[in-house]
Amino acid sequence: MERITPVPPRYAYAPALFRYLSLALGLAGVVGYLLWLAGGALVKDGHWVGVDFHVYYQTARVLGRGEDIYQAGIAPLYIYPPLLAALVLPLSALPVDAATIVWKLLQNACLLGAGALLTGMLPRAVRPLGAGLLLLGLLTVPVQDEIKTGESNSLVLLLLASALWLIAHGEGRERSRPAEGVRRAFANSANGMYAAAGALLALAVGIKVLPVLVVAYFWWRGPRPVAAYATGGFLALQLVSLALIPATGHYWLVEFPALFGQAFPFLDNQSINAFFSRALLPYDAYTPTMQLANGEAWRPFITWAANLFVLGATAWALWKGRNRGRPELESKESRWVRLLLEVGLVLAATHLVSGSTWLHHLIDLAVPLCGLLGAWWLRNGANAIPLGPKLVLPAVGLGAAYVLLLRRPSDWLTLLDAPAQSSPLAALLLSSAAMWVVVGFWLAAIRSDKGGPGSLDQDVHLHASHEGHDAVRLDGGSG
Repeated sequence: MERITPVPPRYAYAPALFRYLSLALGLAGVVGYLLWLAGGALVKDGHWVGVDFHVYYQTARVLGRGEDIYQAGIAPLYIYPPLLAALVLPLSALPVDAATIVWKLLQNACLLGAGALLTGMLPRAVRPLGAGLLLLGLLTVPVQDEIKTGESNSLVLLLLASALWLIAHGEGRERSRPAEGVRRAFANSANGMYAAAGALLALAVGIKVLPVLVVAYFWWRGPRPVAAYATGGFLALQLVSLALIPATGHYWLVEFPALFGQAFPFLDNQSINAFFSRALLPYDAYTPTMQLANGEAWRPFITWAANLFVLGATAWALWKGRNRGRPELESKESRWVRLLLEVGLVLAATHLVSGSTWLHHLIDLAVPLCGLLGAWWLRNGANAIPLGPKLVLPAVGLGAAYVLLLRRPSDWLTLLDAPAQSSPLAALLLSSAAMWVVVGFWLAAIRSDKGGPGSLDQDVHLHASHEGHDAVRLDGGSG
C-alpha cells in the first residue's frame, strides 16, 4: 500500500522553538509548584495538613480495631468503600504526621507515574509538549487541592493510566494475532495485559466509584475482556471485603445510595447537580446571590434531564466514532490517541453527571487533555505546527482552561466582586468556573471523536478508495 505524505503547512514554527516552549511550560509548572510547597502550603501550626487523608487514617485505625468504620463518629464522615481504608491500614501504624508525609510522597509519585504513562501514549513528536502541559497543571487548584487535602484521586489516576497503557499495548498484540469469537479473544488476552488492565480498573472502582463508566465504556466498545476482568475483579473484591469487613454491605446498601439526590450546592462542587442547586435554591448569605428562580420542587427533574442529555450525547458521539470505516487500518498512534480521547470523553461526562464533583476530582482531565493534544497533532499532519486558526484557537481555549483552574470558584467571585454582586447570573457563572472547563473538554472530545468536520476520523484515519487498493492518511504512518 502506497503511503501518501501530506504537504506541510506553509508557515510553521521551528522544531527547536517548539521544544523550548515545552521546556518553558514544564519549568514554569515545576518551579511554581516547588514555590507553593516552600510557602508552607502543606504545614499548619507545625503539623502536616491533609483533612481527607486524616479521615482515611482515622478510619484505618478503627478498621484495625475491628470496629464499624461507618458508625465510629469520625469527622468529617468517611463516605468511601472500605477498600480505601484497608489500603491505608499499613500507614495507620505510623504517627499521623509521618503517615501524612508518606502519603503525600506517594501522591506525587502517582501523579508523575500517571503523567509518564499518558504522555507515553502520545505520538512521539508531541510527547514533550504533553509533558510540559501536564507539568504546568501543577499550578492549578485541582492538583494542589489533591495534594493539600491528601485525597486518593492521584492513586486512582495512576491505576487508570496504567490500565490504558496496558490496553493500548495489548491491542497491538491482539492485532498481530487476530481473534475469532469471544473465546479466542480471551485466549489472546492470556498474555496478561488485558487481565492486568481489568484488575487495575477493578481496584480503581473499588477505591472510588467514579471510574465505573469507564468499565461500561469497555463493555460497549471493547476490548470486552478488559471489561469482563474489571467487572469480575470488582465483584471478587467486594465479596472478599464483605467477608473480612462486614461494613461493606452497609456502604453499598446505605451510604452509597444516600449520595444520590442530594443538592450539594457548595462552591467547590462543579457538577451539573451543584450548578442547578445554586441556580434554584437559596445559598450562603455571605456569598453573592446566585439563585435565578425558586425551583426547589423541579430542581431534581431539571438536573436529571441535563444529566441524561450529557450521557446521551456522549453515547451518540462514541457510537458515531464507532462507524469509522476500517479501524483495522488505523496506525498505532491513531489507536492510542483515540483511546485517550474516548476515555477522556467518558471521564468528562462522569464529572458533569456526578452528584458531587469536587475540584480535586478534576486531576483526571489529564486524560482528555492528552487525547485532544494527540488528535490535534495528528490532524495537522505531524509535520509542523501551522500558524493561523488551527494553532490560535486551540491555544486560546487551552489557555482559558488553565486560567480558570488557577483559582477556586470562591476566588473568582471575590476577584470579580462587582459583576457578581450586581448580577445573579454572573455570580452563578463564576461559581461554576471549573465546570465550564469540563464542559469545554467534553465538547472538544465530542467534536474530535464523532466523525464530523475536524474530527480525528477525518484527519488521521485511513480511507480506502472505491477500488479498495489505495489509501490516504495524514499521520504519515503505515497501515
